Amino acid sequence: MKSNNSIQFAGILFCLSFFSLQEAVAQDCSKLPYPQKTHCYASMLKNGLIEIPNADLRGEQLRGLDLGGAILRQANLSKGVFRGTDFPHADFSGADLSGADFRGTDLKFANLIGANLTGTLFDGADLMNAKVSRKTTKGIADFDAFAEKYFVRIED
Repeated sequence: MKSNNSIQFAGILFCLSFFSLQEAVAQDCSKLPYPQKTHCYASMLKNGLIEIPNADLRGEQLRGLDLGGAILRQANLSKGVFRGTDFPHADFSGADLSGADFRGTDLKFANLIGANLTGTLFDGADLMNAKVSRKTTKGIADFDAFAEKYFVRIED
């Protein structure tokens, strides 16, 4: 019985050290200069380390990647170029996407609640069933027209 507890404890320590490693890697990316910072974040996202809250990707260019399920809560992606990058089921809640270019991007089922969408380009993007909120999402003057055009879900 004692050996089973030891194995479980070792497993818990391994998991905790793994999550600490993920956090450290994310913090290291933020300190890198462009373009190394972009490559660092893209590498993390491509290798399955998809939870990078508060990431600073403003003005960055990530094109043609599959980043489905990425968790970028409270991230700054303002004025970034993400053309052709796929973000289905991604979580952008509370993120700053102002002035970003998401043209031709797959954002199906993405969470955009609380995001700043002021000046964000979505031409040709697929936002079917993406979630937005009248109360918290910024930058959309006419939610009904936005919902009709992109087939988003308005959640209040």
